[in-house]
Amino acid sequence: MLRAGDKIAICACSDPPTERILAYLPEITAYFGKLGITAVCARSIGAETRDLSPKLFQSRAEELHGFFLDDEIKAIFDISGGELANTLLSFLDFNIIKEKYKPFFGYSDLTVLLNAFYSKTSRPTYLYTVRNLVSRDGEVQKKDFCQSLIKGTSDLFDFSFSFLRGHEACGTAIGGNIRCFLKLAGTEYFPDADGKILFLESLNSERNRLFSQLYHLEQLGIFEKISGIVLGAFTSMEKSGERRLVEEAVLNITAKYGLPIVSTGDIGHGSNSKCLIIGSHLRLTDK
Repeated sequence: MLRAGDKIAICACSDPPTERILAYLPEITAYFGKLGITAVCARSIGAETRDLSPKLFQSRAEELHGFFLDDEIKAIFDISGGELANTLLSFLDFNIIKEKYKPFFGYSDLTVLLNAFYSKTSRPTYLYTVRNLVSRDGEVQKKDFCQSLIKGTSDLFDFSFSFLRGHEACGTAIGGNIRCFLKLAGTEYFPDADGKILFLESLNSERNRLFSQLYHLEQLGIFEKISGIVLGAFTSMEKSGERRLVEEAVLNITAKYGLPIVSTGDIGHGSNSKCLIIGSHLRLTDK
């Protein structure tokens, strides 16, 4: 996917990065430099955003268009998260994104753009943040990243899992952060769920919010359409010892649909997270 001499773009399409995240940028760009890859940072990173006007969101969308249109840019990595990713949807030209396709990486609130890009272009997107490269698990992350994105192995994409129900799950992956995925409900950007594998993870869900979100998915008719569910990390609930509650909630609410349910701790907000390709075919089996 990448090789020495390439350029990549680093952007922030959701909330403005905090000072802590901005402090990571030199280390991230230096890592790419060691690979012989030039990192180009968006002008909007670190820019003042007190005035949350349509003009701001349009300018962000236009800058993103510029990265897609630039043939020297081979991939785009978003380092942000928060609330604002869906503000770009009203200003994006999906014809540009489809015709000038390049891999787009992001996590958390970027679930919105990852699924919208896939829905509107049928092109794969990547649920992953390069902030992991400078995390406490950075050495392992750098190794897996290099192996997969430079040498073409599957190290960054392979994740361990177990079945909570069923023995096999097959389908194209959609989803991501459950709260952010639900922002797309009722819009033209929500992906077609027929026959898909729905991946769900969360940073800050708690018991009541989780049940509300799961029933929202049911009321949208999602569980009638998909072919299975993969549960990623539910960070705050797991810190409270409530992982089993998450699993039981999904099992109970989806019982009448008989969906295969897969559990993994390898994908989510953790610094050890693997990368899930939205729009890629998954075939998971316990055999």
